[in-house]
Amino acid sequence: MEFKTNALYKSDTVLAEEDAIVYGGNVTVLDLKCAARLYPILIKLAKQKQTVTYGQLCQLAHDAYPDWEHIRSIIPVRCGRLLGVIGQFQQENNLPFLQALVLNQTKKDCGSGIKEVMDTKLARQEVFEFDWESVTDSFHHYITLTEKRVTRPKKAAPPLMSSDEAHKLMFGYYKAHKTSLPRQISEHRDALVTLIQYGKTAEEAFAIIVDQHI
Repeated sequence: MEFKTNALYKSDTVLAEEDAIVYGGNVTVLDLKCAARLYPILIKLAKQKQTVTYGQLCQLAHDAYPDWEHIRSIIPVRCGRLLGVIGQFQQENNLPFLQALVLNQTKKDCGSGIKEVMDTKLARQEVFEFDWESVTDSFHHYITLTEKRVTRPKKAAPPLMSSDEAHKLMFGYYKAHKTSLPRQISEHRDALVTLIQYGKTAEEAFAIIVDQHI
């Protein structure tokens, strides 16, 4: 019997469109290569009925592929985009959403982007109850076909402002909201500046970092 998820709040939700809104543009070849290395790790976790944090998932990937030349591209701040690639494949192939296994360390649940479109608790239940032994290695084929469509990575869009300008906005927001921000936020200054440089408001940048990493 073909699997059909009940986790999406709206059955006509298309994850590819949702991801495009959050992350902008199409996936790159590097995104696909990184996602291909996360996928078997998530399958193993699903079979073991385990969840991980963003940081733990990255560490598992680093441990599994220590010699891969792009392993440093698999970092927590990038995980949402990579999990989006996997989620699109899951939806196109009527499979449970593996990204529901990856949790924010503090909130013990998925990021807000995923929670807005699906019942993450139900999604995890579907992942744990699914017979993953029956799934062939079709993700590798999907990655290969998608790489062919992405003939070459698009040039990264130039930042919308300088690093100095973004830093001023970041620091201004931090100063104004310091008492309500988690102490660990200072460890993510570079990521905050980068997000602001590429179009996020300071408020949005802080929300993304807190949601995914703190």
